[in-house]
Amino acid sequence: MRYRLLDRVKEQVKALLLGFYDVIPEALLSLFDFQELELLLCGLPEIDIQDWKRHTEYTGDYERKGASHKVVKWFWEVRTTNMLNSY
Repeated sequence: MRYRLLDRVKEQVKALLLGFYDVIPEALLSLFDFQELELLLCGLPEIDIQDWKRHTEYTGDYERKGASHKVVKWFWEVRTTNMLNSY
């Protein structure tokens, strides 16, 4: 059982951790418990759509019309509908 759960993926986990520690030093990780680390990595479980809209910067084809562009309107309509249906 130990082999199936731990030993057979030992090298993959080691490589993952080495890469992870390149981004976030191991010493800094020890400051957080698993819940705090999850919050830092994943963010809040609920997304404030209005806050997201207020802080969105439009570039490229969307820069001139911004939130008035029909594709942007569709995007926010889909996101709002999906967020309401997922809770």
